[in-house]
Amino acid sequence: MNNQLIIDLQMISEEGILVIDDSYGTDYTDLIIGICPVLEPVHYHVEIQRNYQDYFVQGHVKTKVVHPCTRCLRPVPLEIIGQVEVVLLSSDHEPKEEEVELKTLENVVYYRGLEFDLLPYIQEAILLGVPNIVLCRQDCAGLCGFCGQDLNQQPDHECADMKKMPDERFLVLEKLKRKFDKEEIDPAVRKNKTIQ
Repeated sequence: MNNQLIIDLQMISEEGILVIDDSYGTDYTDLIIGICPVLEPVHYHVEIQRNYQDYFVQGHVKTKVVHPCTRCLRPVPLEIIGQVEVVLLSSDHEPKEEEVELKTLENVVYYRGLEFDLLPYIQEAILLGVPNIVLCRQDCAGLCGFCGQDLNQQPDHECADMKKMPDERFLVLEKLKRKFDKEEIDPAVRKNKTIQ
């Protein structure tokens, strides 16, 4: 796969529409969690509509990737359908730095020349098509927080490491209890307390 999908904007007549229905093969895609294997070619259907010097790009992307389960990290085949939406404005309309204000997220791109690379927007659509939580199954039990054991494989798992670890919330109470126990057992400490 080439690292670009260059669109020649000259191919679109004024107030015309260019329809692109194509796909490309790739082995991996970069998602928020890192590089994920791609199981199916990335199919994209995009329409680019021209309005004088401005272009409106919209369409959808479809593919299937392998994403780890959010709870247990098992690989999960995940079908992704994402939306592509970009507004291309001529660099003649680009505001000067002092005129730029923080706005809501808009996919506005100022282009120079007569070519446009569609690939970053297809990749963005794939990225945004991934759900926030990916589960291998709805009742996934996840991993043991102490030893990392998959609780789906061993639902009755009791972690020995968990029993060794004191609960930090009760450490202060544990210290008070030991101090109190020492005073109860040691008569010298109890005798000194009564004298004071």
